[in-house]
Amino acid sequence: MSFSMPAPDFDDPLGLLAACHGRIRERCATLVRLPAHLTAHGADAAARTAAGRILTYFETAAPHHHADEEQDLFPLLRGRARDGGRDEIVRLIDGLAAEHAELDRAWCALRPRLEALRDGDPALLSDASAVDPLVRLYEGHMVREEEGVFAYARAVLGDSERRVLGQAMARRRGCAQES
Repeated sequence: MSFSMPAPDFDDPLGLLAACHGRIRERCATLVRLPAHLTAHGADAAARTAAGRILTYFETAAPHHHADEEQDLFPLLRGRARDGGRDEIVRLIDGLAAEHAELDRAWCALRPRLEALRDGDPALLSDASAVDPLVRLYEGHMVREEEGVFAYARAVLGDSERRVLGQAMARRRGCAQES
């Protein structure tokens, strides 16, 4: 018998952001496996489906995740960190925000390769070097967010701030959120 914890929702915005990292890690793990799969099996249905799922995730959920951080979480924490003399947190947040642009560039470089695979052409993803830049960037980025920013947020944000953050996240996704 298997028991699983329910997924976090907008009432737990920090948990929701962390869960998103879990889904990014899953997509990155699939990306890492794809070149070997393509060598062994070609652009079979499993590879094409995987490419489609990765495309869907990084075209929808990942931009929402970055917007949650850049528009809501980071500004809130920057203010708290400045007020509390936590300049290292301000620098960390500024660096992570800049990394979002790097992640976007890496995604834009990889997207056409995944689109080709989804459409049946495996040639552009034949070796791991195609996926390495995005995967490496995300690996380090997520650790810095989790160990630095999310940990700081858990320590300093009160219930009302978390509620406002969750409501903003829900609105961004077109979900009704009660006050």
